[in-house]
Amino acid sequence: MTTSSDADLDLALSLICASVQTYNAYLAGAAFPRRPLDFITAPPGFTYETFWYGQDVFKKDRKHPRVVFGLLFRRDDDGASLFAFRGTEGFAEWIDDAKVCEGRFRPFAPENGPAVPPGARVEDGFLEIYNSMQHELFELLDRQPAAPLLITGHSLGSALCQLFTLDVAISCPHLAATTYDFAAPRTGNRDFAVFYDALTRERGAPTVRFVNTEDIVPSLPPEALGYRHVGVCRPLCFRDKHHHLIPDYGLRHYADNYFRAVCHALGRRHCDCRLERGDTRADLEFCTPDPHRSSCEGH
Repeated sequence: MTTSSDADLDLALSLICASVQTYNAYLAGAAFPRRPLDFITAPPGFTYETFWYGQDVFKKDRKHPRVVFGLLFRRDDDGASLFAFRGTEGFAEWIDDAKVCEGRFRPFAPENGPAVPPGARVEDGFLEIYNSMQHELFELLDRQPAAPLLITGHSLGSALCQLFTLDVAISCPHLAATTYDFAAPRTGNRDFAVFYDALTRERGAPTVRFVNTEDIVPSLPPEALGYRHVGVCRPLCFRDKHHHLIPDYGLRHYADNYFRAVCHALGRRHCDCRLERGDTRADLEFCTPDPHRSSCEGH
């Protein structure tokens, strides 16, 4: 198990706020590209730049529509680019679509870095969605100034941001990405995790996973099927106040509540962010995190 207590919580607060905005953009539907600032608010100190599409393969009944899957922000003081990835809209939908390791990750520019080990495998649903946006992401990246790179995401968006982080490490070895993700599932198998961690640490920026130890999504897909986490874990703990009756696993997973938990960890009673769900605060209870829970295990 690898845990971290020295993550930059102020940065984490900005990044989880950016992740929340990706859901707001998605829920706005077709109106978002025409009037984006009607639906999202950039984290303090950042400016909204643009968005990108992805193929929503989890929406089987909609024949895999292309929808907004991420937002690009620019930090005002140093020009850092912030890529924020959206998760699946709906807790039950994420659980329903967990698959098995069967996809091989193919970088955007494999000739620029080390080869992905032949035994490294990625959860197929995550990989299919990432592949649908890979070219657009690198077109956006190519237009960014020579400035720091920040990558984040929540839930499914964490898996996507991990794939993008690895892709950048291979395809653009001159860039060092800082990646903080939230409620990350296990993205790939052990060979994938070992390769990912070795390469990102070589670049000087291991991934930090913020995990609510009461959230079951970071425990999926199961370790028994060969999946492993990447990076280091920064445990949080929050749950529904009435958890002794029927646990509300959705509330324990919401991006809004990860935002509130980071704000709480900073010792603040209020932090500015345009939240997706504004009515869950009264139902939320903060608790002492248990870093030995399986959701914080290393590889």
